[in-house]
Amino acid sequence: MTTKIQRLEKDSATPTLVQHITDLINQAYTVAEGGIWAEGWSRTNPAQISQFIAAEEIIVARDPEGKIIGCVQLLYLNSDDANGKVAELRMLAVEAKQRGTGLGRELVKWVEEEGKRNGASVMQLELLSPTGWVLPIKKILREWYTRMGYAVVRMGVFGEEFPEAVHLMTTECDFVVYQKRL
Repeated sequence: MTTKIQRLEKDSATPTLVQHITDLINQAYTVAEGGIWAEGWSRTNPAQISQFIAAEEIIVARDPEGKIIGCVQLLYLNSDDANGKVAELRMLAVEAKQRGTGLGRELVKWVEEEGKRNGASVMQLELLSPTGWVLPIKKILREWYTRMGYAVVRMGVFGEEFPEAVHLMTTECDFVVYQKRL
């Protein structure tokens, strides 16, 4: 299967496109963060996705028929990091039937290359993990990112980092920041 990966242009946001990307991300995070958040929580919403598209931060993967089967957000952080400009990948999501095909890895590699082309010397990502129990998908993700060259640079307690979101959680979580030199 030939997959096309591309950045969405700022004027490409239609209600159907925005809803499809919102649903794709929320479905992936329902699995990846099951048991962490209170019922009714969602990772994102159409208003946020519209803003991210307008900022040209959303990257999509399309199947040969043009259907979006994966996405990721790529943004650049204001950083005074001594190592240079930091890019961050967020909301990596792949359609359920595409998981395990290498599509997630393709999306990560695409944003790493794009970040490097735009002057970033570091790619960053953040993972939440429950502190009192093991969520198997989080263990898989930690190992997966580590195999791709990401290393932990900072750990904290999510509730201390984002106190405004604690009421939405059902369990305490570690907030782990990973980085990779590009």
